[in-house]
Amino acid sequence: MAESVGDFSFTAMLDRMRRREKNALSILAALLVAIFLYEGLCAPLLRWRQRQRSIIAVKTAQLHQLDTALDEYRRIAERRLLLQNRIDTRRRDFTLFSFLNQISEVLDLGKHIVLMKPTHPERIGPYRLARIEMKWKDVRLDSLVQWLGRVEESGNLVHVQKLTLQPSTENPALLDVGILVQTLER
Repeated sequence: MAESVGDFSFTAMLDRMRRREKNALSILAALLVAIFLYEGLCAPLLRWRQRQRSIIAVKTAQLHQLDTALDEYRRIAERRLLLQNRIDTRRRDFTLFSFLNQISEVLDLGKHIVLMKPTHPERIGPYRLARIEMKWKDVRLDSLVQWLGRVEESGNLVHVQKLTLQPSTENPALLDVGILVQTLER
């Protein structure tokens, strides 16, 4: 079959090509197919996999935060139960005012008290946060340390929140003391 100059046929063109040109064309076709497969299938799968890894990393970090928060919640709940038990086992007639006054009298510090007044109590669940503001004049440091030790180590959950010390204006060897003490009461 004779081919005309204007007649173009793919098979005729392949017949005229040399083996090396056919191999180069096959390699180019295979390369184009590989690029299309990569861009059409592999690249989207790789992007999806990377997004999934990012999501997993974020969720893992959130899970770690939740675990930490849960551990903290459990510690707080245990501490709350311990405090509640200690408050409930305290004498029924316990009041912060009488407790502080009793310790002051036992240590012979009652005569140094110039102010002892409760502040506005706050409600915390079934309890109220009782606070007493105290001011003392001309107190020895060793007596103050004994008083603080008895208050903090009494087992009544009484804590000194604020302590201010100044040398006494009348006797620099003694102290003027300001204290804010608090506890939970029924």
